[in-house]
Amino acid sequence: ERVEVFLPFAKLGMERVAGTAYAEMRLREGALVWADMVPLNLPWIVSCRPGASKAGIVWGFADEFNMDWWGLAPGARGRNPYAIDMMTNMILYSLDRPLISDILARPDARHRISSYRSQKLLVLSILDWADMFGANILTLSAKLNELDGEARRTVDLYLNQDYSSCTEIIQRASQKLSEISGQAIRLKDQALFWAYLSEWLAITSATLLAGLLLWGLIVRRRLYRSVETTNALRGH
Repeated sequence: ERVEVFLPFAKLGMERVAGTAYAEMRLREGALVWADMVPLNLPWIVSCRPGASKAGIVWGFADEFNMDWWGLAPGARGRNPYAIDMMTNMILYSLDRPLISDILARPDARHRISSYRSQKLLVLSILDWADMFGANILTLSAKLNELDGEARRTVDLYLNQDYSSCTEIIQRASQKLSEISGQAIRLKDQALFWAYLSEWLAITSATLLAGLLLWGLIVRRRLYRSVETTNALRGH
């Protein structure tokens, strides 16, 4: 009989995710129970509208917003993949805005956006490395900035729940980013090749020069040393 703030997540198996802490919560008059703790049969998530104006919603958690269940602890990442979407639905409901339209498409779009940003950081690192060795990165930097401007549109599409357009654009941007990444790697390799070649030539030249000096000062001098004179024998 409730608005489907949490029900779509129950169908995805959220009820099988176990928490690690709880407390007994006393309900105030007018509080609305959204979920219970099993097998304790105690209220877990409740909401109420404070004040006479009934504006806004206050949410209460009997697990004290447990970091393991909600995926906030580093070791609990991936254990509850829809926790952030549950929290989003709570905020949307509190603001009287439409709830998440597609529970399955939303995490996929979010993952693609996150992957694009991680890949972009890698490309930026490669370009910085190439720039340190004297490579001209202006062309690739311009391409990356232009592509990033297109990819930023996906955030608004994601927030407006246009997941199909968001996925289409970010997928196309990721493919272009892969091409830029390949070009950046080749540019970095070329810069390193000339850097290593210059270093090898410098070391080789220094080695040859040292060898010539060593041969001239020691070996050659030993072979062509001047003849020593001796005193004439007495009586001759």
